Amino acid sequence: MRPVLFVLQNAWRRGAKDGEREDQHSDRVWKRLLWRSQTGKRLREMIPDGIEYEVVNASLSVGSRSRATFAADCMLMHSRMKRIKPALVVLCGKVAQELVPVVKDYGTPFVAVPHPAWPRLPKTATANVREIIKDMLFPSSDCCGAHCDSADATCAGAVDLVDEAYDEETGDCWWTHACEKHRGDS
Repeated sequence: MRPVLFVLQNAWRRGAKDGEREDQHSDRVWKRLLWRSQTGKRLREMIPDGIEYEVVNASLSVGSRSRATFAADCMLMHSRMKRIKPALVVLCGKVAQELVPVVKDYGTPFVAVPHPAWPRLPKTATANVREIIKDMLFPSSDCCGAHCDSADATCAGAVDLVDEAYDEETGDCWWTHACEKHRGDS
């Protein structure tokens, strides 16, 4: 099976100069640090067991602090889509979601979710992301598999769980453009 591609925003590290380019040779180091970080811990909650996956950043620019963000790099994403040929793309956070047009160019199903390090993201939401990914990869009889309201041509095989879909008073997150199994509060 082809891998699931998880797209985060950009790397950061102490001592970096905002906007410096990520060293391609430091990829192993970045991934080791990722899995030790809050982002990595929350991302693991989203990844279903037993699937092949790859995690990348939307930009090669590096920030000097965790809140640093840079615009997504569409050309970089095009090259990754060609190289990886993912079965599904998970766009984590608003910066990664800037890449929706690139993913749509390839006709690859995608899910747009809050960034794993978003402080208001409840564990129920990461568990729901995990279930949506499993259902998109392995649709069951009670799930449409498309995760898209066919009347809404703009989402084209997408599931959206975005920051705006979070109710700060109740702590609920909810899915939009989902099949009956996934519609409603989570």
